[in-house]
Amino acid sequence: SKLFLQQPNGTLVDATKKSNIRTHWGAHTATFFDYDGDGDLDLYIGYYGTANFRGPASTLDGRNARPNQLYQNMGRGVFREVAAAAGVASRAWTLAVTAVDINKDGRPDLYLANDFGRDQLFINRGHGTFKEVARRMKTDDRGSGMNVSVTDINADGYWDVYVSVIDMFSKNLSFVMPGHQSPFRLDDRVLKTAFYISGNKMFINQKGRGFSPSERRYFEPGQRGWGWSTNFFDYENDGDEDLYLANGWIPGAPGANQRNQLFLRWKSRYFHVHKTASISYKGNSRSVAAVDLTGTGRMDLLLNDYIKGPRIFRNMQPATNHWLKVRLVGTRSNQRGIGATIRLFTTSLPPQMRLVHAGSHYLSQEETTVTFGLGTKARAKRIEVYWPDGYKQVYKGPFKKRTTITIHEDRQPKAAVKGQRPAPSREQK
Repeated sequence: SKLFLQQPNGTLVDATKKSNIRTHWGAHTATFFDYDGDGDLDLYIGYYGTANFRGPASTLDGRNARPNQLYQNMGRGVFREVAAAAGVASRAWTLAVTAVDINKDGRPDLYLANDFGRDQLFINRGHGTFKEVARRMKTDDRGSGMNVSVTDINADGYWDVYVSVIDMFSKNLSFVMPGHQSPFRLDDRVLKTAFYISGNKMFINQKGRGFSPSERRYFEPGQRGWGWSTNFFDYENDGDEDLYLANGWIPGAPGANQRNQLFLRWKSRYFHVHKTASISYKGNSRSVAAVDLTGTGRMDLLLNDYIKGPRIFRNMQPATNHWLKVRLVGTRSNQRGIGATIRLFTTSLPPQMRLVHAGSHYLSQEETTVTFGLGTKARAKRIEVYWPDGYKQVYKGPFKKRTTITIHEDRQPKAAVKGQRPAPSREQK
């Protein structure tokens, strides 16, 4: 793997040798976050594969991959590897990692989606160490985790977690009839009328004390496919996040050439958009990112297919709904506010929450400027920023719609309504 540093003129310089970052075969996912709260970005690397190129030791709980790595930023572009000392040298087959503050203690935790085994949740205990608590927090699902995405689905200020899996395996269920050992296979017609025992998971955060599997409560039942990257974004700018799923494996194999799925949120539930929609792309997708390519406030989708290469899906929704963008500039924290949580309060919509991240979805990265939908009538009245160092900053509006607010750490934001002076406050969590 390589580390490239961007220069002021926009060029990139290879800084791998100086950085002391050394990866091996199987390095699969990279997540930047400030785990020690010192203001600079550290790096967590997840591995998928073994040193001797063998398969997983167990398809139910494989733990024979290369150890994941945690590189602590020592300053001046130099890192040191500390995964074992920090307690995060997992040997699972890790496909995706999200760094997010699960329990609102001001420290970023690590959620690992692991293939061939149980997912893992490492809670940051401070002082440079983590504790694995997935079983206690009820997130140790072993449905072949492929991706981790977060959203505040119930607007309570705690991050909820969505994990995509290989849903097709859940269709090989059977009942062993009393008196003999002949299995009764459940076909797709029957399965469409039932809830799956295995499938994509929606874990609702119980105020940082644990999680409750709640996919049946929020999503209509149905086949989800061979899942990869998933992305929560506000497709219509109506004030709630929708969900896009990337599906498919490889041509000629089970699960090949599957349709991606878009779920629109209506009130408290998500509903699948019909497969004839152009956004229900059929192929073998891998990564997806929501980005405003046109500067109109409407989020487009960048999609990468395993065989056919990248695709761009332009958002053609009517521009009737308003929006607000927020860009962070850190001073004590890292420059782009990586790891910060931004919460928006409006005059008529439920609170919305966004995470500024660097490498959370499967093999994808979004822009660090976040977008909030406002619908047709709501006005933004308050913004709360939870910086990576554990501090909360509050700005009072109202704020202009259809604009970008730049918030500097410890300073008033730009683009406030003319004549209004946002009142910043800062408090330690």
